[in-house]
Amino acid sequence: MVSEAVFDEKVKELEQWIAGHNSLPEEIENIVVRRYLNSTNADLEEAQKLIVHSYTMRTKYTNLFYNRDPLDEKIRQINNVVDLGIPMPKLTNCKRRIIFNRLIDHDPEKFDFDTIIKAFFLAADHRFSIVDEHLPNKINAGDIPVFDMQGLSYRHLTKLSLSTLRCYMKFTQEAFPVRLQEIHLINVSPVLSRLLTILKPFLKARVSKMLNYHLPNSTTFHDFIEQDLMPNEYGGKAGDMIDIKNNFIKEIESQRNYLTSDKHWKPRDKNNNSVTNIRSNFQDLNID
Repeated sequence: MVSEAVFDEKVKELEQWIAGHNSLPEEIENIVVRRYLNSTNADLEEAQKLIVHSYTMRTKYTNLFYNRDPLDEKIRQINNVVDLGIPMPKLTNCKRRIIFNRLIDHDPEKFDFDTIIKAFFLAADHRFSIVDEHLPNKINAGDIPVFDMQGLSYRHLTKLSLSTLRCYMKFTQEAFPVRLQEIHLINVSPVLSRLLTILKPFLKARVSKMLNYHLPNSTTFHDFIEQDLMPNEYGGKAGDMIDIKNNFIKEIESQRNYLTSDKHWKPRDKNNNSVTNIRSNFQDLNID
C-alpha cells in the first residue's frame, strides 16, 4: 500500500489525465477517481484502463446508463419489487461494506430485468460518490455483495435479457471501481443450478472463486459476516431493512442532479470520436 500522500499525488495525476481526454466526461468526482485508483492498488496505468473501460461501456449500453432518473416512475415501482445494492450502515471489522440485494415481491410478472439493472447501476453510482472521511484515502476497503435468493423461481429466469445480463456481468466484473474478495448467496434453492448455467458464459474464474453458497436456515454465512451487521430480519442489529432502504433511496433522490447530469457520465466529445485514440493507448483493453 502506498502512503496517503503518494495516493493523493496519484489522484491529481489521474485527474489531469482525465482532463486531457474528450472521450471522458467533463467532471468525474474526486471520490470516484479515488475509487478507480484504489481498486487498482494505486496503479496509475491500470486505473486509466479501468476508467476508459467503464465510461466506454456506458456509451455502448446507453439504455442502462443514460436517460435515467431516480424519480422515474418505473424506477420507483421496481424499488417495490427488489432491494438493490443497499449498503448496510456499519462496516465489517475489515472495513468492508455489506451490499444487500433481494427480491421483496416474488411475482415474476413484476420482474422487469432491464429496469432492475438500470436501477442497480443508478444506486451504485450514488454509492461510489459517498466519501468515508474517517478511512484511509476516504474509501472503505471493499464491498461484500450479499444476494438473498429466496423467492427466485424458474419463471424469473425466463425474464432475463441476455444482452442486459451480459452488460451487468461484464461491467461489475471488469469496470466497477471496487474491490471484491467474497460474494455470498443465501437461502439458495435448486433454481440456483439453472441460474449458474445461464451465468457460466459470463462468469470469470476469479469471481467464481469468490462465490459462497448458504442453504436456508444454515449458519454458515455468519462464519464470514458478523451477524450484528445484518438487518434485524436476518438476526442482526443494523435496523429494519425497510428503514435502511428508505434512507438509502432518499440519499439517491437527493443526488438527482448529480446522477442525471451529462457532465458526470457522458463524453465531452458528443460523437465520442476520440474514444478510438484513447483506447489505442491500451492495446490489451478489450471492450465489446
